[in-house]
Amino acid sequence: MKLKKRIKRFPERYIDHIYGEHEIGGTSWIYISGKDFGEMKFPVLENEPAPGTSEAIQHGIFAYFVPPVTLFAVLGTLMWVTKWSSGSAKKEDNKSENK
Repeated sequence: MKLKKRIKRFPERYIDHIYGEHEIGGTSWIYISGKDFGEMKFPVLENEPAPGTSEAIQHGIFAYFVPPVTLFAVLGTLMWVTKWSSGSAKKEDNKSENK
């Protein structure tokens, strides 16, 4: 890798770390620097890839497809209740206008 060669050629200029090479499983952006990345407020990231974490969370949430069905049932009930209450309010307004 060109960056590793550059760090070896100029050890007084760069610290021996390529930020983004292994963080979160490797990123599409990599940085070299003469300062520690913590001093420059770069976040300290694990080497585990992010999709592995999100995949485990999704499998836990959507196991057996129960949560999405429950969510749709709750939203459908909420829509039905608000439609029913707004419909009855309109009927009351029409009755008071006719008097």
